[in-house]
Amino acid sequence: MAKVDLDGDGIADFSVSLPNIVMILGGIVSLVSSYFMLDAKIDKAMQLPAQEVSQKDLRYLKDEEDLKILKLEKDIDDNKGYIKALEIELRTQYRRK
Repeated sequence: MAKVDLDGDGIADFSVSLPNIVMILGGIVSLVSSYFMLDAKIDKAMQLPAQEVSQKDLRYLKDEEDLKILKLEKDIDDNKGYIKALEIELRTQYRRK
C-alpha cells in the first residue's frame, strides 16, 4: 500500500493499493480502446455510400404529418366550441354591476 502525502505535512493524504492502481489503469485502457473502436466505426461509416430514402417512406411521413395536422385542426375546433360555451355561460350567469 502506497501512502501519498501531497501537502508535505508528514500525514498521508490518501493511500493507494496495488488493486486500486490496476483498476485505474484498466479503466483508462478501456476508455482509450472504446474511443479508437468508435473512431474506426465512424471512419467506416463515412466511406459507405449515402442511403436513399424511398418514395414509400416519404409518402408514409407525409401521411403521418397530414394526420397530425387534421388532429390539431379538430382539437382547435373543439376548443373553439368549448370557449364559445364558456363565453355564453359567463354572459348569462355573471352580469356586471
